[in-house]
Amino acid sequence: MQLRPKLVTRELTVDGSTLHIFFSAADARTLRAAVGTFYDLLALATRTLEAFGPAQP
Repeated sequence: MQLRPKLVTRELTVDGSTLHIFFSAADARTLRAAVGTFYDLLALATRTLEAFGPAQP
């Protein structure tokens, strides 16, 4: 969840196996905070997947 959803927009799209992320913000400080937070969450998700592996069907 973003702290200021009215000041930051984030668009995620997938093209094959590539994830594209587009951020837009009202100012540079807000953009930097939003990208930093997203990066931290992405790193956490990556470490979790590496630790537990993909879901088994």
